Amino acid sequence: RLLLYRFVSMLGVRLSSRVRAALAASGGGAKWRRGFEGRFVAPDVDVLVPKSKHMGLIDHVAGAVLARDAPLATGDAEYERLYRLAQHHFQRVLAAVPNSALTYAEWARLVHDKARR
Repeated sequence: RLLLYRFVSMLGVRLSSRVRAALAASGGGAKWRRGFEGRFVAPDVDVLVPKSKHMGLIDHVAGAVLARDAPLATGDAEYERLYRLAQHHFQRVLAAVPNSALTYAEWARLVHDKARR
């Protein structure tokens, strides 16, 4: 059980309450799955937080994907939501790496698309 907790902590994963309850009820050991019904699947992970970011790469990619999805939004409300999320990710990158030309270029494209909209 301790090994699983350390592994999950190292990866930045928070398990669902169902998995945590089964793990706590088992008292640890190899039989922890006894109280856990079914397979361990993606919904059993509540949160996945990256522990190591290389120069804001994860936020940059998230912002770029949102920026590319924003013009395809069907309504104004959806567009604004995607626009704000992309901006948030770009701001986080620039807080970590203030001179990221690639991030500035993606953000400029996003602002340009908004101005044309």
